[in-house]
Amino acid sequence: MGLWINPSGENCPATPPDSRNEPSLNQVERYLKQAHECIRDGRFVVLDGDPEDESNTRNKNRRFMMTYGLTDVNRQKRFLLSVDPQDFCHIKYTNDGRELYVFCVERELQRPLCAPEKIAVYVKHDFKPGVSKRNIIVSLHPIEHSIYLPFRD
Repeated sequence: MGLWINPSGENCPATPPDSRNEPSLNQVERYLKQAHECIRDGRFVVLDGDPEDESNTRNKNRRFMMTYGLTDVNRQKRFLLSVDPQDFCHIKYTNDGRELYVFCVERELQRPLCAPEKIAVYVKHDFKPGVSKRNIIVSLHPIEHSIYLPFRD
C-alpha cells in the first residue's frame, strides 16, 4: 500500500519513508473532518504572497491560483473540500511546535483557453483542531519534489 508521485517523471525510491510517527488513516479522517468544517464556514486563507517581493515563497501560491483560476474564494473552498484522507502525505513539524498536515491532490485543472491538465498539487494545512477554531491557513501549489501518499494504492 502507498504511492509515490514524482513531478519530473523520474523513478521514485523503492521503499516508503519511515511512517512510525505518522497518524493513522482514522486520525487523518478526524483531522480533515474538523478542517473541512472550518473551510465550509469560510474560516481559511490561502497564503498568496506579495507580488512585489519575488523572494517571498508564498508567490508560488499566488502564481498557481492565478494560472488556474483559483483566486475566487468559492473555487478555493471547493478545491480544498475535495481533499480526502487518501491524499495525505505526512506531517511537517515546525521549529515552534506546530504540526502542518501535508496532502497531495491530483486534479484536472485548466488554464484559460487551454485544455485541462492533470496537476499534482501540494496542499499544506496550518491548523490545530480542538485548540483553535480560527482560520485554517493553507499553502497551495504544484508539487516540486517526489512525495509519498501512504494511504493510496
